[in-house]
Amino acid sequence: PYIVLDMSSTKKSKGLVSYEIELERARTERRWSSVTGMLKKRPKGFNQGFGELLTSECELEQHIEKCGFLHVQSGGHEADSLIESEKQLKDVFSNEKDKQGIVRTEAGFLLGKVYYMRRDYTKSLELLTLKQLDAAITVEDTTVRLVLLVAEGYALRGLLLEEVAVQSPVTSEVVECYTKSSSLLFSLVNGDGIGAKAFAGTTPDNCNWRLGDILELALLKLPVLYLQTGNIQRSIDHLRRLLSPIEAAVFRPLRMTAARRLAQILLRGVSENSYIQPGDEFLKSTEASGRLSIPSSSVKLRVGQKEQTFTPHSVIEEVLLLLLVVEVLV
Repeated sequence: PYIVLDMSSTKKSKGLVSYEIELERARTERRWSSVTGMLKKRPKGFNQGFGELLTSECELEQHIEKCGFLHVQSGGHEADSLIESEKQLKDVFSNEKDKQGIVRTEAGFLLGKVYYMRRDYTKSLELLTLKQLDAAITVEDTTVRLVLLVAEGYALRGLLLEEVAVQSPVTSEVVECYTKSSSLLFSLVNGDGIGAKAFAGTTPDNCNWRLGDILELALLKLPVLYLQTGNIQRSIDHLRRLLSPIEAAVFRPLRMTAARRLAQILLRGVSENSYIQPGDEFLKSTEASGRLSIPSSSVKLRVGQKEQTFTPHSVIEEVLLLLLVVEVLV
């Protein structure tokens, strides 16, 4: 499930292939100390440019986990300490010979993240264009980590557009960026579409992957933007999707917030006459850009055994169920 793109013309040894697979697994699961340790024991034939990229990535991600993404982005000495990460990633981005290769692509996305946190929004937007992000998920041998980086890229572009137009109304591109980011994550959770390619025929359950602050922020921000643009049903749809994959550990940190917000929206903005129950017609009216086609059975709120489901048929039923979910999570 952690296929590494062949970045050389020579045939790789079995040991090198196994090493790269384990390295990708550690990256996907955000075990940065493990990645750092493995890089100190890199085998012969390992791509030097890729090694420099991973060294920079580890330093950047460990710094974000230590200080918190939002705290670093707010300014201060934490942002200044990213200067070294910026220098390293710029070197990788500039020196990589294959201008369309995976190493340069990932370096560009990580550098865009650094620029965002250092409040250099113009440079960040130049690296995180929709064209570059869209192209990155069409590569033949994609990886889970690459999909997560692209999802982060879409989310960061949405944040950037909001920052540079803080006094303006929410634009369609902002919503599109968050929607594409969320769609990639749901695809990974469901193991369909790009998620099926990234996991190479296995299931997401075999990977302890985590979202990180940026993607969690994007997932919770999107339903708010839907409300601001007057699309209450899409906001409801999105929050239901966060709650429906009960077995997906990756969404657990978000469930309490999602359940509370959904209950508030249903109580304040939906009448019994306009209520659409989970799994009904709203899935048929989805728009093509960035939306996933999800079977209606997958969005029913499950209780008890996996085979047993309960689908609420009214606002009150769903709100009561959501309050029970919150109570259990507390």
